[in-house]
Amino acid sequence: MPPTLAAMAGAGFRLGVDFGTSHTAAMLRWPDGRSRPVLFDGSPLLPSAVFADPAGLLQAGRDAVQSARVDPARFEPTPKRRVDAGTVLLGQLTFAVPALFAAVLARVKDEAVRVIGGEPYTVTMTYPADWGVSRRLMLTEAAELAGLPEPDLVAEPVAAAAYFVRVMGQRLSPGSALVVYDFGGGTFDASVVAIGPRGYDVKAVDGLDDVGGVDIDAALVAHLGVRYGPDQPDLWRRLTDPKTTEDRRHQRLLWEDVRAAKEMLSRATMVTVPIPLLGVEAELSREEFASVARPLLERTVRTTAAVIRWAKLTPASIAAIVLVGGSSRIPLVAELLRTEIGLAPTTMEQPELVVAEGSVTTDDPAAAATAPPTPSGPSGPEPKQQIQTVPVADLGERPTVPQARPVVPSHPFPQSPAPPRHQPTYVDPARYEQPARYEQPARYEQQVAYAEPRRKRRVWLIALLVLALVGAGTATAILLSRALRQPSADGSGNNGGNPTPYVRTDDPAWVKGWPLALTESGITLFLAGPATNGGTCGYTEPTTLTVTRSDPGVSGCKATETVKRLVVSSVAMEAEISVRSGCAGMWPRTGNRGYFLMTCADGTISLHLLFEDDPGKASELQTWTPAFDPNRVIVGMLMEGSTFTLYVDGVAQSTQVVNPALPSGRAALGGYAPDGNGLDATFTGWRVWAP
Repeated sequence: MPPTLAAMAGAGFRLGVDFGTSHTAAMLRWPDGRSRPVLFDGSPLLPSAVFADPAGLLQAGRDAVQSARVDPARFEPTPKRRVDAGTVLLGQLTFAVPALFAAVLARVKDEAVRVIGGEPYTVTMTYPADWGVSRRLMLTEAAELAGLPEPDLVAEPVAAAAYFVRVMGQRLSPGSALVVYDFGGGTFDASVVAIGPRGYDVKAVDGLDDVGGVDIDAALVAHLGVRYGPDQPDLWRRLTDPKTTEDRRHQRLLWEDVRAAKEMLSRATMVTVPIPLLGVEAELSREEFASVARPLLERTVRTTAAVIRWAKLTPASIAAIVLVGGSSRIPLVAELLRTEIGLAPTTMEQPELVVAEGSVTTDDPAAAATAPPTPSGPSGPEPKQQIQTVPVADLGERPTVPQARPVVPSHPFPQSPAPPRHQPTYVDPARYEQPARYEQPARYEQQVAYAEPRRKRRVWLIALLVLALVGAGTATAILLSRALRQPSADGSGNNGGNPTPYVRTDDPAWVKGWPLALTESGITLFLAGPATNGGTCGYTEPTTLTVTRSDPGVSGCKATETVKRLVVSSVAMEAEISVRSGCAGMWPRTGNRGYFLMTCADGTISLHLLFEDDPGKASELQTWTPAFDPNRVIVGMLMEGSTFTLYVDGVAQSTQVVNPALPSGRAALGGYAPDGNGLDATFTGWRVWAP
């Protein structure tokens, strides 16, 4: 869409973004005043997580959470906590913090543009009330990187106050104040907001960086460990300190179930938590949960009481205590606040969206983003920072962002909401039964002719009959060979050990008409030299890539930028492979190591899902044993979404694999040396198709 048309389509639309620690919410306000949340994969909450793929591209949201299962070192679950870090190392790549913010905001922009058909006319972004100028400038820089208009900045408690007045229709009169209790997934903040000469004023603010929903999850996991860990200490250690891919999956399932149980206890009095590996169905009551969460919640209540005292508020001057953030749903929160402060808090239907919706209802965003000096008051707990800010327009040249020590999350477990759990379905690796090879009839050995004419005629008749039988047998063998070599109508078949070589075509039928994405340009696709993780990659001729290794392990040939930029979800690959020792490997999708298809010198082909480990039974998804010549075999792989189909010499094998664990990644080549015999293999004519 041309810029002018895009601007016309987005005219009058206002986008409000609440960039949170664990998740981000966004709200669109129509020109007629209606407001609707922006949905991400059907949910109004977008995980504020980022993942750097091997090509250096940043994924955001649930895509990042999903990709983190493959390589956690490339994952940052809470980039907002790294605001003072300057740069963040993800895998082997370093990213500026605004770039991480921008990856999340770009996803927000894409969804907003899809809804309204153009770019929003104005954008409002919220920020914690105690953030200084340099931190807020990082938000504006990130918005610019994401392609958004320069945003108006609004303090989070100010947006909550605007929601209280504009959306709920409540009154905030001079002399009264609103107390905002903001309890999210990663942090807690308490604020006092009042009406001042320039609009909303933040009178006091304080918070806790080490108390959030994820900290309550951690306390529940520790509680279960006290109850069940001593009986099976080794298994519990595998859940709390995983060393293998399988154990990391079990740990993730445990935390997901604990988080779900915590949320259910807001509605139910008893829940069941399955504990992986231990085989235990743990029952957890609301009273038991309250005893575990109480110490953390009491800290948030004491902080709220402190800001109320600092702002010199009396119960009569408090208009309301507003509960904001997903973790404020916990029933014990309202009970503790009522006991400590003497007022019942105001609950929201969707506390996660209050700040985002309030941000699009503020009348004067520039004024709302500032606050006057905190008034003098009685001695008491000092807030984190006195709020004295100036409008962004008055700042002049941007200051240099200070380099500070990275803020490390309290818990290594990802704090972003997890995507819906997928249960991989693995097809049993039934061995392919090879039919008996067609044996051609032995040729008739003609006997010496007799002298008698009658016997001679008889011999000639027999000879002609034998020749006819031989010809018929040969024709039958050829037809049978072709039948065995060609895929059947339903895509199944086998190569039958037929000695007739498979002839490659420019566009095999099983590729389904997809365009060619990469082809055998030899040295332009892979770099000659040391392989990834050890070994050597080189060219014996322009289009023949050789992979060698003397010690056991996996070797990946380093790709050029052309290959690195090819990120695929559905893909078809084919290469002619020669394996002299070890296994020649094709990576249909990589994310660290990813899916790995091995053609081995021992006559087996297997598909693995690799993380940090080498191929083995634990990583094996499927094994095939078709008859093929390791000195020359053409192997293909067709992947449509989560379904994998193997082709040997152009013929589909009798089983398929279904696995949704890694939705996308790069295509690559390499090999594996399972033992001290080493690796020696070549690839010729590697081709990749993608829809």
